[in-house]
Amino acid sequence: MKNIFKLFLVVSVVAMLVVGCGGFISNSYKTMYTVGIAYDAGMRSVADLYSKGKLTKDQLNQVLAVASKVEKSYKVAVAALSVYEKVDSSENKDKLQVAIDEMVVIWDELKNLLTLFVPSVDSLELQKISSNIDNLVIKANFAMNKEVI
Repeated sequence: MKNIFKLFLVVSVVAMLVVGCGGFISNSYKTMYTVGIAYDAGMRSVADLYSKGKLTKDQLNQVLAVASKVEKSYKVAVAALSVYEKVDSSENKDKLQVAIDEMVVIWDELKNLLTLFVPSVDSLELQKISSNIDNLVIKANFAMNKEVI
């Protein structure tokens, strides 16, 4: 289980190196990719712990409730990116940015639950993952503002 997070951490670092000076669309993709990988790794850990009896049904339900929000917000961000790619307008760009920001906020909520309920997950590793996501969002915001100028 820890190996999943270590693998993700390596992938996150590589993704951060690849971000570089990428544009808004590129950084949007990378942010969604990073959240998707983190979500998958976290949910695999939750499933493993629950199957071993290390999570209560109540804890599982709490995680699943927030995980459902992450999944929905991810789908909204994907849809917003698709619309923006088809119709490049400032309105669609703003909608995409709002969708990505919301997805990241909800990911942070899930990350906080995982930190509480998944004892085998090193809190520092989750902080690094979250920091990588935050950096991608900042770069996407910077690219968005840069493209407007």
